Amino acid sequence: SQAQSPDYANSTPITVDWTAADATAGVSTTLLYVRPPGGSWTDSGLPAQTGNSGAFYYTPPSEGTYYFQTVSTDQAGNQETSPSGSTGTGDDQTIYDTTPPASTASAPAIFSLSSGAIPITWTAGDALAGVGKTCLQYAFENTHSWAYTLPCQMGISGTFVYTPTHGIGTYYFRTIATDRAGNLEKKTGADAQTRVQDDYGYSCYLPLLLRNYSPPVPDLSTSTKTADKEAVNAGEEIAYTLEIRNTGTVTADVSLTDPIPAQTTLMPGIQGCSYDNGQVIWNGSLPPGQSHTCRFTVRVNDDAGGSIVNIATLYDGFHPDPLTLRAETSVRTWRQGGLNGLTIYSLAVCPADADIIYAGSKENGVFKSSDGGRSWSATALADEMARGVAVNPVDCNTAYATSWGQGVFKTTDGGATWQPKNSGLDEMLLYALAVDPNNSRVIYLGTNSYDHGHGLFKSSDGGEHWTFMGLPNLSVVTIAVDPTPGSQVVYAGTWENGVYKSNDGGASWTPVNQGLADPNIYILAVDPTDTDVVYAATYNHGVYRSADGGANWTREWPDRVAYTVAVDGTGIAYAGTDGTSDGAGLWKREGGVWAALVKQPGVAPTVRSIAFTPDLLLAGTTDGVWWYGP
Repeated sequence: SQAQSPDYANSTPITVDWTAADATAGVSTTLLYVRPPGGSWTDSGLPAQTGNSGAFYYTPPSEGTYYFQTVSTDQAGNQETSPSGSTGTGDDQTIYDTTPPASTASAPAIFSLSSGAIPITWTAGDALAGVGKTCLQYAFENTHSWAYTLPCQMGISGTFVYTPTHGIGTYYFRTIATDRAGNLEKKTGADAQTRVQDDYGYSCYLPLLLRNYSPPVPDLSTSTKTADKEAVNAGEEIAYTLEIRNTGTVTADVSLTDPIPAQTTLMPGIQGCSYDNGQVIWNGSLPPGQSHTCRFTVRVNDDAGGSIVNIATLYDGFHPDPLTLRAETSVRTWRQGGLNGLTIYSLAVCPADADIIYAGSKENGVFKSSDGGRSWSATALADEMARGVAVNPVDCNTAYATSWGQGVFKTTDGGATWQPKNSGLDEMLLYALAVDPNNSRVIYLGTNSYDHGHGLFKSSDGGEHWTFMGLPNLSVVTIAVDPTPGSQVVYAGTWENGVYKSNDGGASWTPVNQGLADPNIYILAVDPTDTDVVYAATYNHGVYRSADGGANWTREWPDRVAYTVAVDGTGIAYAGTDGTSDGAGLWKREGGVWAALVKQPGVAPTVRSIAFTPDLLLAGTTDGVWWYGP
């Protein structure tokens, strides 16, 4: 194995990249060892990492030189020799320095204007990282409005030659040094002052033209850094673009450093810049009015969370203070959102206001969120098994819920009160509810067949009265309505009898099960971007998909129970399954391929329902509501 760290650092943590290889058994784990200043080699205390490459993030306790070495163990149990003692340089070293350098300047007390340029000698020192560069500032008369002049110089001593562009008068000078770790010296006063006089000894005359003179300087202030994504999933890529622009009046001696952000890996294909020691760099001259573009892409690590923060630093070769350019991308992660310990059978987001969401639970009735699913409160409907909930698409205060034995309940005040709405029903054991997205007064209801043999009911007056619409002796577990304006297409998923389709709003039904090998349907979902596409979540055979309105079905998932399936507004399908063993409870379909959206073994529960807001993917699970987002 091999570790690589930056030469200098002035902030924490220090990023230590590593690679490891084993030609026979393969690498199992890698540890990071560190030798602190004046100390002995010791385990860094950071968790061991797996794979063939990665990065440790080490926080040094104090300034000094730190040596790093990685120790890998292969799959057969063979381990590299661990470093020990108080000697040895390991794989790489970093000087950690947070103390700014110190510099001073001296200049003649009196100078004749006709002599040309004023010599300003300087010295600088830094005990740890060493001096990187030193720049000269001047102020004229008593304004003490400091300005940079002349290119910065390298080394620990030298001489600036300054032409007194304002004519006769008093000039104040000071130097500002930056060390190799990037620490910038700060000063409040002058190091030296020079009284410039004419040949007659006068130093109080100053032409107005020269007083208003501004020295030529480069200007990179309009430079930008952008990321192509505001939010990203773990495993996806972020493309960065840096536009370096010089709007000043002289050529800028540009130095760009852009460390690869934590929790990411640089991808091949850098354009307009290069890679060195953990960072993207570019050094070059940029004339006035010119620009330079740098592009690179990183892949977000599979275990990433929080935000990916990328900060680039630009020096123009003139000003000692750098310009920083920042781009931040949130990482979507799997988080618990409330109702812990409850099984959530159904979720209903209000189309008129996505902050309003209703959740139906296994034994505790209906809950409501008013902040997009991030927090929840109980409604007045408690102690019921609410397998199905639905919300009026234009009035978020009106919602419906099924129960197991008490029929249908309706609220018109956002859940503060609920009323039973069972006129016309002779079956009180209910499964599914669906409101027509184009007519909020039309509601479809699926019942259990075991008591009275009834299947599907419909209301055309907002639940006040119900009419039996067919599918006798069938348990209608799920209902999906085609959202196309004017459409009368409705799908009904049953237990043990597959899928049925109606083209006339439920007046007649036809079985549509060609290719559907599993007749036990948990959930049906219509793709809103292509309503010929329908998905079915089944008990034994995962997810099936139809591309022709249910006429033919194709199995797309393995022999794994699929409790739910849903399609977002962009046509991407998601499915829920049992995630208690491998953490893969939530799956996503892109490009015709299903893959676990996130894996958190021992954490992610079984997903029973899925819903979407503009910001989040919500999952009703056997452990409350979880959400996936930034």
